[in-house]
Amino acid sequence: MIITLLAKNIVWDTDGDAELGSTLPTDIIVALDLSSPGDWTDINTTICNQLSDQTGWCVEAYELVGYNP
Repeated sequence: MIITLLAKNIVWDTDGDAELGSTLPTDIIVALDLSSPGDWTDINTTICNQLSDQTGWCVEAYELVGYNP
């Protein structure tokens, strides 16, 4: 089962570069396949990887909300 969520209030690890941080998105849509076995750590890693793949930057924090496209 694949669910779509909105990662919002994303805080990027920009090594303290506030100007760069202000140019990165604060909301990104992510998709999770819940049929794959794993635990919440795997889900967090999957979300962080998706966010990082879209921007090239690591993630410090985010919030998730349901999303219906």
